[in-house]
Formats: sequence, structure tokens, C-alpha cells
Amino acid sequence: MKSKKIKAKADTTFKYLQLLNGILRLTDKEMSILADFIDLHKKIKDAGLDISPFSTDNKKKVAEMQGREDFNTLNHYIKKLNEKGVIELKDGKYQIREFLIPGDEDEIVFVLKK
Repeated sequence: MKSKKIKAKADTTFKYLQLLNGILRLTDKEMSILADFIDLHKKIKDAGLDISPFSTDNKKKVAEMQGREDFNTLNHYIKKLNEKGVIELKDGKYQIREFLIPGDEDEIVFVLKK
């Protein structure tokens, strides 16, 4: 079986999501908001904290990063992200699916098999 490797640069969370978006089917705004939540989630985890990335305080931070005055406008996007399966409700809290959280690598390798 022949295979072909394709390397793609993913040096930001948004670019990482763009590479996966063929299966995710997110809008640019949904990707941008999700990328901000993921980046914030990584900072929280790196600090050793166990806080939901979608807590009120974190929604306020993401709203500010997105240039929005009212953080409650993000609830619509959180609902859409849940409907599209990129976040899930666990123990009463929304969680980001692990495969969407990039590691420290800055490229993705796709292996295409014939």
C-alpha cells in the first residue's frame, strides 16, 4: 500500500483548527472563539489549575480577546460548538475534546494511503 506524507505548518491554535476544519465544519468565527478558549485552557492547565475553560470568568476573558463587550454573546457560539461535537458536556461542565488541543509541535503530518 502506497502512502504519501503531507506536512502542514500549524504554529497557532487557529491554524491547527483550520487544518482540521474539513471534518469539523466550523465557521471562521467559531474557529477563532474556540482557539481563544483552547489557548486559555492550556494556560490554566499549565498553571496547575482545574477550572472549566467555559467558566464565567473565562468567557469574560475570551470576550475581551474577541473585542466583545458582552461575554454572554459567547453562549450562542458555545451552544453551536457543542452541537458540532467539538466540545462536550461532562459532569455539568463543557469540556474541549482532547484531540483539538494542540501539543508543542508546530506542524501536523497527514499520511494519505492509497
